[in-house]
Amino acid sequence: MSEVPGRSCTEFEELRHRGQQAVEAGRLEEAAALFDQALSRARQHGEQRLVDLAVCNRAAAFIELDRGEAELPRLREILLRNAEPTSCRIAAYNIARHYELTKNYKKALFYARIAHDRSVVLGRLDWIASSHNLIGNTLLAESHLDQACEQYEQALELIPEEPSAARARILDNLGYCRVLQGRHR
Repeated sequence: MSEVPGRSCTEFEELRHRGQQAVEAGRLEEAAALFDQALSRARQHGEQRLVDLAVCNRAAAFIELDRGEAELPRLREILLRNAEPTSCRIAAYNIARHYELTKNYKKALFYARIAHDRSVVLGRLDWIASSHNLIGNTLLAESHLDQACEQYEQALELIPEEPSAARARILDNLGYCRVLQGRHR
């Protein structure tokens, strides 16, 4: 059966969108299944950019489910090919997140900085902010409180001031860091 290219791409985007909604709602198993389907569609479509994006999305869900170790080689391959900056940024961020969760903070910091650099190239303020937050987390875990605070403060400057989950996470991290510094106000 031959696929209609536009239909396959539309189905891919719909599956990715539904997967992202499932992630945001905390339904990670459902998200992983949707991203698996999106990866299958991307492979059918035959466009490497879509395959890489689907691999990155799928890996993110598995990393959050604490099943991310097997995803690292595919993410590193995307980074090494260095073909498309969006997928490279997401791959680096996901690798950093895996290492943060497994408490390998030196590696987490290395990949978080790559994610930050790619975010800057792409001009995505939300991604730059999330990268600063992740860098701050790794610095905090290594007891570099002043540097961690600087990262959180830079992240806050890039996030809109209206209430959001992203802003709340950064404020929570900054507040915790300041308490550790004895800056209770």
